Amino acid sequence: MTGSRKAFCRVVLVILLAMCAQKSVQAVTRQMIEFEKISLERGLSQATVYDIIHDSRGWLWFGTQDGLNRYDGYKFKIYRPDPENPASISSQVIRSLYEDDFGNLWVGTHQGLNRFDPFTETFRKYVHDPDDPDSLSHDIINDICGDADGNLWIATPNGLNKFERNDERFIHFRQDLVKSDWLRSARINVLYEDPQLDGVIWLGTPYGLYQFQYRKGVFRLFEHKRGTPKGISDNVVLSIYKTHSEPGVLWVGTRGGGLNRLDLATWEFASFRNNPDDPGSLSNDSVQAIYEDQLGSLWVGTISGGLNILSPRRISISRYQSNSRDPE
Repeated sequence: MTGSRKAFCRVVLVILLAMCAQKSVQAVTRQMIEFEKISLERGLSQATVYDIIHDSRGWLWFGTQDGLNRYDGYKFKIYRPDPENPASISSQVIRSLYEDDFGNLWVGTHQGLNRFDPFTETFRKYVHDPDDPDSLSHDIINDICGDADGNLWIATPNGLNKFERNDERFIHFRQDLVKSDWLRSARINVLYEDPQLDGVIWLGTPYGLYQFQYRKGVFRLFEHKRGTPKGISDNVVLSIYKTHSEPGVLWVGTRGGGLNRLDLATWEFASFRNNPDDPGSLSNDSVQAIYEDQLGSLWVGTISGGLNILSPRRISISRYQSNSRDPE
């Protein structure tokens, strides 16, 4: 999603969700799910998967610690840095993936941002240059998202970057502890474009959740404060998601504070946390991935606690965890 949702091995979640789109009712009813594994033996370049997307051409892309993987359902093609090829990718560590409206694949790495041209299969690199104020603010890319105006936004450990396509330059939004309506965190963990609120991007940081009105240039901070029961439960935000079934609600995954539900009408938070005495509670309080399936159930991926399902018709949570004694 490390300090990002991309640290969660989302290959398991995506395969699970694809299967649930076809067999969700039967699987949940029987409380049984069978996983298909795509391992190194089948061509995956590395076992740690940071991000996955399904592009407009039908390819599955996997960002790993050892290269960008393209999968057609049968075989993999791996893209790695090649010192003799200036049009190759900048790094083998792939942290984030995003496809824009023009069909370009944007690849965030540990050594800059890359734009992949699917027709020429070449990469255009964008890296931090201390002598160029219009370059990236940092080479480690934590997340990428687009907006309704066609802009590209890049999350880094040194602020938020807006990429202006026409000039091919980056505008920086950095930490400022003085301005009340500005970023108080240098590190940005995760980005989420709001599909309902026009002109809004949500930012997850180690110091709280931000609502960013990018056309106005205004940040609104939601931070954890003791003695505030209807506030966010923890400041370290790892994942952000909106469901189709509840467009007036924002779901926020934290590190140590569980899953938060923000009511956008009242700006009040409710939290779902682990309770050792309640088997229907969240399995772990660090939430790295959130997704809604076609039946309206919310799938929640945690650190070390496996997968959880929150049904829209009940508050109890079903859990799916790994079993080292069961190879299937």
